[in-house]
Amino acid sequence: MSTTLLTVGAGSYGPGTIPIPSTAIPSGFSQFFATWECASWTDTGSEAVVTLELSFDGGNTWSLWTASTYHGGARTRNGSGPLATAGMVAAAPQGTNVMVQGSIVITGSPLVTQGLTLVGE
Repeated sequence: MSTTLLTVGAGSYGPGTIPIPSTAIPSGFSQFFATWECASWTDTGSEAVVTLELSFDGGNTWSLWTASTYHGGARTRNGSGPLATAGMVAAAPQGTNVMVQGSIVITGSPLVTQGLTLVGE
């Protein structure tokens, strides 16, 4: 069963940093999906770096979990038409007192999106 852990609402963001606040990860999750709408993010002068960190001690210490860079501009999937969403998938850490936090750093032109969602299952 999927559980939404975090949502960043629709809007125009950046340039600058969008913090992803610390959120507890329920035990039993096997993976995470971070997805965002990118069809309206057409400006090739923008870039977003999404970074997620993990804590295994309830938020006292943090370490890099995963990071991904995305560039603005129209996207297609193997030439089959526009891509409406972009995202990343990562295996979920196991244990108790596990938390996730991160940031989205936008440079260049603002990122226009209908939202970002972090889902675990």
